[in-house]
Amino acid sequence: MYYKEGALGVNIIAKKLGISKMMFYKYLRHRGVKIHSKQTTETQSKD
Repeated sequence: MYYKEGALGVNIIAKKLGISKMMFYKYLRHRGVKIHSKQTTETQSKD
């Protein structure tokens, strides 16, 4: 999944699917996918 791999951002994925970011996040939560925060992603990339 592009989201889990970090290959694409939420904005791009939602746009490609033709849905809002909010709807995409709802779908991720429904599927039990851990939601990454922007801070977590930036912190991990600095390590």
